[in-house]
Amino acid sequence: HIDLDLHLLGKTEDDKPPVALLATPELGLKHLESLKQERRLVADHFMSEEQAKEHIAFEYQSYAEERTQRLRLYRGALESRGYQVVDVPDLRIDPLDNLFSTRNLDFVYCNVLSALHRGSPTVFYLPYKLKALDEEAEAAYTSAGCNVVRVSQTGRLANLLMQFNGGLRCACSQIR
Repeated sequence: HIDLDLHLLGKTEDDKPPVALLATPELGLKHLESLKQERRLVADHFMSEEQAKEHIAFEYQSYAEERTQRLRLYRGALESRGYQVVDVPDLRIDPLDNLFSTRNLDFVYCNVLSALHRGSPTVFYLPYKLKALDEEAEAAYTSAGCNVVRVSQTGRLANLLMQFNGGLRCACSQIR
């Protein structure tokens, strides 16, 4: 699902190049220490909370390293085609190595719908209710020239979609 790694917004302003959002794990990793304090992420696993914190952090870092080259290739391809690339935070655990698959630990901010809303470029997204990550993503969308609309207020819908690797665009494709 490439749309979880990048999202093409196109031209958001007439006098600027087309814009693409790109998953940037380095931005997500900046929030690792605060995420480890989120009890809902680290509690009630088969291991202690302290062990879960360390294991989850290790998995985020490992998968970020594994994806680095692919994301660089995407960036290069987009920039060579004249796109302005806007980094959005991203934190994921490799689905093949996810020992915690009973809950969502993936925070993907390229999982958006883009459209014109009342004549203005707009990004519709599902917040995870992780304040610092959500705010950083919203700042990125705004810097891309878009208005921002939160599709939900609880974080539950985003977490459910990501638990099943579902794209917001895919879930809404039948809406006309």
